[in-house]
Amino acid sequence: MATTPGFDTVVMRELNRAAFTKTGAEGVFIAALPELGLGIALKVHDGAKRASEAAMAVLLQSLLKFGENQSKILSGFGNHELRNWNGIMVGKVIAAT
Repeated sequence: MATTPGFDTVVMRELNRAAFTKTGAEGVFIAALPELGLGIALKVHDGAKRASEAAMAVLLQSLLKFGENQSKILSGFGNHELRNWNGIMVGKVIAAT
């Protein structure tokens, strides 16, 4: 069974060492931005992965300069539809800036 790569895999593969991320349990997310000498840590109160990924995607986009393709990849995590098992749209994730 093929699976879609997770946020961490996509970020580290597509952003060419501009950012390293690691998700943890209960909505915890960290990132290192070596070129800027910065680190990020965030915690989403409800523990939802979808919210922590959206928040981290928006933070990375606001701190780093990306090409159009890289921005498009990250914006997919920060703004996407939620679908149930039948493929019916039941909501949206939209990261506010």
